[in-house]
Amino acid sequence: MRHSAFSDSGLDPPSTMSTPSSPQRVRACGSTVFLSPDPVRMVHLIGGFTFGSLPQIFYQRLAERLCREKRYSVVLHPFRFTPLLPDHWALALGLYERLRLLQLRDLPLLSARDPFYLFRRNHVWLGHSLGCKLIELLELLSLPFEQRHAALLAILRPEEVQRIEQLIGGTVQRLQTVAQGLGDSSEAQDLFAVEWQRQLTRRQQAVEPQFILDQASVLMAPQLSGAQRLPGTGLRLVDSRVQPSWEQTCYLVRSQQSIFHLTDVIRFDEDQIAADDIHFLEQVLQARQGHRDRAVVREVPGGHLRPLCPTTALVEAIDASIRSQALPAPPLDGGSSPTEAPAGARAQAP
Repeated sequence: MRHSAFSDSGLDPPSTMSTPSSPQRVRACGSTVFLSPDPVRMVHLIGGFTFGSLPQIFYQRLAERLCREKRYSVVLHPFRFTPLLPDHWALALGLYERLRLLQLRDLPLLSARDPFYLFRRNHVWLGHSLGCKLIELLELLSLPFEQRHAALLAILRPEEVQRIEQLIGGTVQRLQTVAQGLGDSSEAQDLFAVEWQRQLTRRQQAVEPQFILDQASVLMAPQLSGAQRLPGTGLRLVDSRVQPSWEQTCYLVRSQQSIFHLTDVIRFDEDQIAADDIHFLEQVLQARQGHRDRAVVREVPGGHLRPLCPTTALVEAIDASIRSQALPAPPLDGGSSPTEAPAGARAQAP
């Protein structure tokens, strides 16, 4: 890793708290990155209600174990959650902008000596509780404009769809401003300019940015509805202000046949909070992935908050899920980009 690159905007220097036995830690775009010296995948983790606002505290142990024991580099993505305004679209769009900036500006810095982090299929998404819903919304926002627009119109009023599309357009404009503001003082900045130009060229050719499409995801105790089940009663408390609602989210997952394919679910045997959501996802994924000879739902001992205090069983389940979704090498076209790996590039995870 070329440490001089960390002095550029976007990445902070490696943490002085790191020790020889702990992963190297850096800050990028407000996220905490645990770097493996020989990564097999980069895992993007989005946490649950409340805990996801400070993932560097609550999910640090899980990130360190995945990095140290399984050779995954891990990015902990925080989101600003306001309980009095449960607008999950706003949370997903906030993450969308920061993650696009991370993808276009900071990954080239991490890849100063190794192109591993630039290849899209080396990236995996790991969600916990509410973070699983945000990953699903990010995948929806990654769809080509026409498909995304039609999906949103099926569940939202036209003015709400227009608001979301305007926010996405604003993100693109802000990224363009960042690209124009970078000079030619470093190789990392040049890499950003090259990648941004490639994105603009694809857009001019009516090819939408792929963002997280075709990247695998692992959902731990997914909570799509935001409902709370009362122990021993079978009753569920639902906040009617949550957007998108349980019904809208279920419709999106069921109706969009081109996404949500590369998904595994981890269930905790003492968890009642996510029981209904897991039952729904299990039905959908089994129908959609029935031809694949592997587990769709893996069960791990513990309750809903088990990822905050990870056990070996959980670490092994995450690793098994990621490895079972390993994708074949992408087609080669002689180019070098986050979408397509060039000949001679370091192999992906087994």
